[in-house]
Amino acid sequence: MTPRTNARILTDTIADIFVREGFDGTSLNYLANQTGLGKASLYHHFPGGKREMAVAVYDRVSATFTREVLARLAGRGDLELRLTRMAQALDRFYDGGNRACLIDVFSIGGAREGFAEKLSEAVSYWVSSIARTLCEAGVEKATAQMRAEDVVISIEGALVVARATGNTEPFRRIIEAMPARLLGG
Repeated sequence: MTPRTNARILTDTIADIFVREGFDGTSLNYLANQTGLGKASLYHHFPGGKREMAVAVYDRVSATFTREVLARLAGRGDLELRLTRMAQALDRFYDGGNRACLIDVFSIGGAREGFAEKLSEAVSYWVSSIARTLCEAGVEKATAQMRAEDVVISIEGALVVARATGNTEPFRRIIEAMPARLLGG
């Protein structure tokens, strides 16, 4: 493995820990134990400590979300197919509703202070990506914006419900209905 691959694997591991345990609920001791690295090694990779780890996680997850989910909207062609592909990618990204969203994880507690602006930008980018795609297909701008916001709210809410109840069915319903909802059906 290259050092770059190792850094990616470490960041992905830390992302999984933050998603599972929350930012505030994760101590450096716990991170060291779960990654198999000592605290000194973690500080070697992330001299800024847990906050720097969170930034690396946010950047990695954001890039992955853009590449694996939002990229499904790109191009011309059948809008329903592109929306369906995005829905399928969301389902994979959130592991069928079993994986919490970092927007949720980083929007509460100690992480919020350093991430409020980034989180706002991430949600805005997600909504505007969907709305722009709908507009390109002829949906009126205000309607496209409202549909995109409603779908993002539904997805995020379903992820919170899934985490709180252990029931991923609401998430699956939202994902399956998403293309039709965005198309106005």
